[in-house]
Amino acid sequence: MPDHDFIPAPNAEFAAWEINFVNQVNAFKAGWNWNSDAVADWATLTGTGNVKQARWQAAWAIVSSKEFKHSNETELKGARQAYESGNVKIGTDTSIRMFIKSYIANNKRVTATQKKAMRITVPSGTRTTSTISTEATGKLLPMYLSMKHQIHLSIEIEINYPGTTSKAKRKGVKEAMIFILIQAANLTTIPDPAVKTSGYTYLGDLVRGTLTANFTEAEEGMAALFYMQEKGKGKKAVMGTPTKVFRVVIS
Repeated sequence: MPDHDFIPAPNAEFAAWEINFVNQVNAFKAGWNWNSDAVADWATLTGTGNVKQARWQAAWAIVSSKEFKHSNETELKGARQAYESGNVKIGTDTSIRMFIKSYIANNKRVTATQKKAMRITVPSGTRTTSTISTEATGKLLPMYLSMKHQIHLSIEIEINYPGTTSKAKRKGVKEAMIFILIQAANLTTIPDPAVKTSGYTYLGDLVRGTLTANFTEAEEGMAALFYMQEKGKGKKAVMGTPTKVFRVVIS
């Protein structure tokens, strides 16, 4: 699989992604020669009843309505974790990521065209990670922003480093800078942070992996777009590639 993460971090984008993924798999699976384990795992993920997709969609329907309690947010987070990533410590567990790894990624019957239709590849030229490397390995550091907590007119975002729960800045990084752009919620185009005229402004640096943005009454109902860009240590202060933009509606 590619170094870049093909599953969107924002819940709204993930909601659209997972529906497309499931629909495409259902359209292609007849030609993939699944064994009984694959059939059973797919039923656990997407079958009828209180399975993983159903749990996620029910939780998202409540939270996306903007009329929800903290307990609904907690359930949404748990539902997404179970559906998207699962628990690798449970040998019988499954999830979207586990399923792709076990039955799709290395299945010779799955074509590149099908993978593209399922959106499990990153389009050529698209970058979703920072390019500042570790001193030890020199490899890219995949990372993304997500929402840790949201209350009225306040959004706390956090950085996620796949493969670890640590929020600490990586080696070689001096600053984890957050930039923000506020726009009408009905706009679907995400301005490119790499374009100087895109309108993003510096918001602040992550502290212990999080940052809280506060908004005014006039900004309620608008969309806040965030991205992080790392600044390296040293005299040249190399800037990393911006992370994928994280979008959330202010409520």
